[in-house]
Amino acid sequence: MAAKTLGALIFDVIEREPLIKNSANSSSRISLEKAINFKDVTFKYPTSLPEHKPVLIDATFSIKAGQATAIVGPSGSGKSTIVQLIERFYDPRSGQVDFDGFDIKNLDIKTLRENIGYVSQEPVLIMGTIRDNLLYGNKDATKEECIEALKMANAGFVQDQEDGMDTFVGTAGIMNMSGGQKQRIAIARALIKKPKILILDEATSALDPKSELEV
Repeated sequence: MAAKTLGALIFDVIEREPLIKNSANSSSRISLEKAINFKDVTFKYPTSLPEHKPVLIDATFSIKAGQATAIVGPSGSGKSTIVQLIERFYDPRSGQVDFDGFDIKNLDIKTLRENIGYVSQEPVLIMGTIRDNLLYGNKDATKEECIEALKMANAGFVQDQEDGMDTFVGTAGIMNMSGGQKQRIAIARALIKKPKILILDEATSALDPKSELEV
């Protein structure tokens, strides 16, 4: 009986239809030469209770291409929500998020996310070597591109390892890696994608001030 119940739960997950899906005429061409635009965006999480207020109400702003933008505010003010809307983990209740005037609801989801590099405050490394983690960001990256990404992330410590990029980091990077080293590898992994959009969610929090400034 228990196995039958668990099996039903497993198939429920497998057969679940995602709410976020491609439109019938989704485009795989992403233009981001001008700006990411939020136009009158109102958003409330699906799990919110009826009495809960929306996280964003009529939010309107633009992030210009090539521009570094800091989103600052207290807990619950919508910082993470803005990121999740850009990545299209959710859709607005009303309003529109667009790239150069093109609604992201009409973009191919896989292509959209392939063009976004994301580094969280607590980055997770995959089990394997430093090289494996970099190639997870871009499987076609050359050795030279890996080295360049590590330099950009101020991860010079890699060359001091006996095995260099072939150093094994263990499960989730818990072996032989400090928090700051894990973050720098995660930053390099995001940079090696050469993404149109780079999102750093307090990604330098574990770095010392000198390394943070260099990164």
